[in-house]
Amino acid sequence: MNPFCRVLFIILFGLLFPILACSPSPFPNPAPLAVVEGEYKLPASIDPSVTDVMETELWAHVWRPAAGGPYPLIVFLHGNHGTCGRFDAGLGIRIDDRIDYTLHGTCPDRYEVTPNHRGYDYLARPLAGWGYVVLSINANRGVNAAPGQPGDGGLNLRRGRLVLRHLEQLAQWNKDGGALPSLGFELTGAMDFSQVGLMGHSRGGEGMRAAMAQYHDPASPWPARIGPVVFRSLFEIGPVDGQTGRILDAPDVFWNVLLPACDGDVSDLQGIKPFDRMLQNTGEARSYSKSTFQVFGANHNFYNTEWQQSDAESCIGQVRLFPDTLGSPEQRETSLHTLIPFFRSHTGLIRYPALARRFDPGHGLPAALTAITTYARGYSPAPSDPENFILDDFDKPTGISSREAANQSSGLTQYEHGRAGNNQDDSQRAAAIRWDRAGGFLQVNAVDAGGGMDVRRFRTLEFRVMLRCFGDLCGQLPDPRGDLDFSIALVGGNAGLSKRISLASRAAVWRPCGAHDAYWGGRVQ
Repeated sequence: MNPFCRVLFIILFGLLFPILACSPSPFPNPAPLAVVEGEYKLPASIDPSVTDVMETELWAHVWRPAAGGPYPLIVFLHGNHGTCGRFDAGLGIRIDDRIDYTLHGTCPDRYEVTPNHRGYDYLARPLAGWGYVVLSINANRGVNAAPGQPGDGGLNLRRGRLVLRHLEQLAQWNKDGGALPSLGFELTGAMDFSQVGLMGHSRGGEGMRAAMAQYHDPASPWPARIGPVVFRSLFEIGPVDGQTGRILDAPDVFWNVLLPACDGDVSDLQGIKPFDRMLQNTGEARSYSKSTFQVFGANHNFYNTEWQQSDAESCIGQVRLFPDTLGSPEQRETSLHTLIPFFRSHTGLIRYPALARRFDPGHGLPAALTAITTYARGYSPAPSDPENFILDDFDKPTGISSREAANQSSGLTQYEHGRAGNNQDDSQRAAAIRWDRAGGFLQVNAVDAGGGMDVRRFRTLEFRVMLRCFGDLCGQLPDPRGDLDFSIALVGGNAGLSKRISLASRAAVWRPCGAHDAYWGGRVQ
């Protein structure tokens, strides 16, 4: 064990440590298919299925393989941003500081409409080349920066309905043809609605969760309007959580969240909260992995190339990947080498499961990612897999496991059960543990002392570890080997210990981050 003076760490259910292995590149060869692209934009109108208080419109850019089909469908949704921008000659960028288009469908003189949906072209085009129809929705009119409503302060339920309205239109074109001439190609038979993946950035992340929830609601009108849709996967980038009156998760789909560790917009990284909640969901019908992928040094805005000003001024204890303006090629690489492997491994009739290994911290990352920065990953292969059993969710009084057995500890200056805190979801429980020197232990028991159980049929031990830092540790650059290490062993019914395994040999645990400047008073959250 490598002791840190006055270290406090929290164990939470949900991190997996299997055998280390290298993860294959998502781009062993260039994408094999030629791609065509085009755009459709229908006239704005009051559409009660989206909202009856403002005009909205169906506006999106589409990429598809030039021939063949049907192909799986991937839908992108951007986040909240200005809808009118002006060019600043001094900075050499467009500054999106007005929302006239949101309200009226026009911009003032010397302003242009912000193409928020085109900020993901760098992801959509290569993804389409691997055999997907990719749609990027523009949510400017009546959504972006529009006044919130009771129960939908961030308008993410409205965003979800806008996504469903697009799916309805696409389903019609897929069945009957008649796509707008501006698109430049037909969509008849192009899309497989049994293989649908979603990507949402910022409010778009919660908006995509809202789309799935509203499609599956009891008495929902959407299945009849769209037809059968099977959502397979959801990839979120710096999402918000809790901006509606509903708790929105992503059950029954493969899910990953990319967390920019220098996020100056969603600076508390609240996108971790759906992960906290979904680990406690035992109702999924099959195994759907849930994962988090934190990128040190990345900001919020530059995952969208149309957002040309940084949202973060600095990063505590990190080397930032971004300048003040015009985006970051390094950040874009981190999403290219996560988003494309995610969808290729989870969405489509032909899938490549090996590409999903990069979301599992027990497997190595490809050089294309490690050459850029450091990452922190969380992973659970199947929160509700019937082969699992929960040893301790820390939901009982301190000292008692979830299986009603007495835990044991020694040499600790703190051990207590309670809320995880540190910007985790309120439902997430944890054990807070502190030690001042090596030699202490916490033993979490499935049965009382003197008893035992056969665990040979279980392949992995899964748990989460979060380090709370104090003093100088908060501002230090992360050690590539991790900032925390301790030994893990199984205890037999005869009280004998198995071989001890070092945590650092399976996964690196760094001091937490998320603060982008001195807002947090020097304390990294």
